Amino acid sequence: MDQKEETLYEPYDSETQAFFERRLVDEKIRIQTMLQRNSEPVFVEELRGTENKSEFVARHKMEENNNKGTLADIEAALLRIKEGNYGSCIDCGKQILLKRLMGIPTAKRCVPCQQKSAKRR
Repeated sequence: MDQKEETLYEPYDSETQAFFERRLVDEKIRIQTMLQRNSEPVFVEELRGTENKSEFVARHKMEENNNKGTLADIEAALLRIKEGNYGSCIDCGKQILLKRLMGIPTAKRCVPCQQKSAKRR
């Protein structure tokens, strides 16, 4: 067995993975609904009393980009579930702590590897 294989942990059981799959699918539906709603035309009456048009458009575009990024992360997490490696760090192969996945179900790295990844940016 090589060094990488020795550090791999067992994936979470099927019940735990099914729990996260349901959470991710629910969040995917919520994000898709928001994206669909955001693609509908906005009437000037909706802007009255809130902010000027350019601020609204900028905020709207930022929210749209964030939602698209979140949707991509959800799709990637669902693929990891399908492939049977959800909950395993993509860098070191160790199991991502359940507490981390509860807070960030799309997490693809354990905390130490995420910290290393953030430093490289």
